[in-house]
Amino acid sequence: MRRYDAMRRAGRIPHVVGVALEGPLLSSHGGTPADTVWAPTRSEWERLARLGEYGLCYMVLSPDAFSAASDFHGQTYARHPGFEWVVPMLLGHGVRPALGHFTRTDPRLSAHLVKDIVDIAWDAEWNGAGARVVTDHLFNDMPLNIRHAFRTTRAREARGATLASYDLPGWTLDAMDEIAGPVPAAIMREAAAGRIAACINFDGEHVDLAIASRAVSLMGLDNSMMMTDRCDSARLGGQDLTQGAENGLWYQDGGIVAAGSQPLAQQVRNAMDHDIKGAGLWDLAAGTAHRAFGLTPSTRARCRTACSPPPTRSGPPSQSRTPPDAGRGTHPLLRRTGGADGPLRIGVLVSATGANLRTLIDLQHRERDRFQVALVASHGTRSPALALAREHGIEAWPGDFDARCGTASAATTPEARAEYRRRARQWHDGLDARMAAWERENGELDLVVLAYHRWIEGNLLTRYHGRMINQHPGDLTVLDGENRRVLIGNDAVATAMRLGHTTTRTSCFLVDGTHDGGAVLCQGPPVPVRPGVDARAQELDQKRLSDRPCLEWSVRAFAAGSLALAAGTHPDASAVVLADGAPLPLGGMRLTAASIPEGS
Repeated sequence: MRRYDAMRRAGRIPHVVGVALEGPLLSSHGGTPADTVWAPTRSEWERLARLGEYGLCYMVLSPDAFSAASDFHGQTYARHPGFEWVVPMLLGHGVRPALGHFTRTDPRLSAHLVKDIVDIAWDAEWNGAGARVVTDHLFNDMPLNIRHAFRTTRAREARGATLASYDLPGWTLDAMDEIAGPVPAAIMREAAAGRIAACINFDGEHVDLAIASRAVSLMGLDNSMMMTDRCDSARLGGQDLTQGAENGLWYQDGGIVAAGSQPLAQQVRNAMDHDIKGAGLWDLAAGTAHRAFGLTPSTRARCRTACSPPPTRSGPPSQSRTPPDAGRGTHPLLRRTGGADGPLRIGVLVSATGANLRTLIDLQHRERDRFQVALVASHGTRSPALALAREHGIEAWPGDFDARCGTASAATTPEARAEYRRRARQWHDGLDARMAAWERENGELDLVVLAYHRWIEGNLLTRYHGRMINQHPGDLTVLDGENRRVLIGNDAVATAMRLGHTTTRTSCFLVDGTHDGGAVLCQGPPVPVRPGVDARAQELDQKRLSDRPCLEWSVRAFAAGSLALAAGTHPDASAVVLADGAPLPLGGMRLTAASIPEGS
């Protein structure tokens, strides 16, 4: 903890705002290693509490730890203090108790003990800021009257009927004791009253998303915090973990869930899919946590860039091409890792000919002090771009995506599509882990450029949030009557020609987890559709006349550090892009043939 505190004070880890401990006082240790669970003595509690000075934010403890059903029963003596002493000791040093890991023997007693601890906390002196009490993840490791998760194929087959029997729309806080059980009911009521801040996992595997969404609506999104116990390693706390084919959870021996694998960005998308949007989504993903842990305005500003949710589709769209508040609440896109004076280190994910890779290599050759293509990877083995990278001495990785995941076109049922997405996310998580290991050996990438024909979800998207861009062959400013983008997907050029467009153009946008829905940074010059030309020939013209200048402008803007996102949105709900502080219209920087220097 002292080492963490020194790094924090030196500004080396601005996005790690605190540390939490799961245990040691856990009456049911669940996924926590058994040898890290014990009943601390008075002197041990004092030592643990003093870690609040070094950044310890909260400790998970079990309200029923001293009950007859607890593993500690018969093992505590006079030197082991009760909660009437422990809770004020922790709070006096700025450490919050976090409630979790319950026994299942006497739910009503456990629920009564939840309220006792909250009462003790609110009567004690609080030497901190924000919430006095938080929780471990709601519905996990506690006695329940309902099935809260559907983690196997057989369970998922019964999910619809099971949820229908629960009558989720009819849930009320007053009836939660009978519906879900006394313990979740006690936590949800205390949260709704603003006396605790409740954590809940939105990965869809710890808790079913329909149940999680209904729970946070009852507690209030401003009292609820999205949480993740994501683990990137098959070993945790000295114990080996395994993953099965049915879900992305990590398991200990005995089939006990030890951790998850999904990043916060995926949880944000899950919440959006369940109609949690706008300010409520921000509260759930970050705002409640900021308040609960008393983060200062400067810390919130640093954190918001890293964890802000994707633009949402809620509320009436702005009718202004550049919203009047576009310049407020700006967030710079690029966090340079190699120093402002070094070259922009670029990774490229490729699928086809390598035309965009060629543009980047040419930039590198012309301006070696500003640009470096450091790594190239593909989902397949036959992309000419891989050979192009090797010709220029760039490390290039082929992939086995189709062999491992199949193809999206072959997934024709909802179940098949869900399984394809699961395999695709798992494959890209593997690529993310490989890239992370490569970066540790070779230095971090500043920017990842996609010329890539596979949707990306999971850890890879999270790692490069705010610094992953995609070259798209369609004009993403073309909207339908409901302000939705028309020219998305792989056949954007053919669609434009079928609709009678006389020109086509390339759009470079920020990848954010939506399907071609991110903020558009730049558009290449429009390319006239020649009489009698087919879509393939038109796309080749566009690669030469629109792709190249569009990508060059975007990469140069990243290298210069001139791009930022504003708080305002366009009619399609994408974020407004700023260039050198000035808001750009929908479509970002719109290049014309006349604006491209001769010979570029």
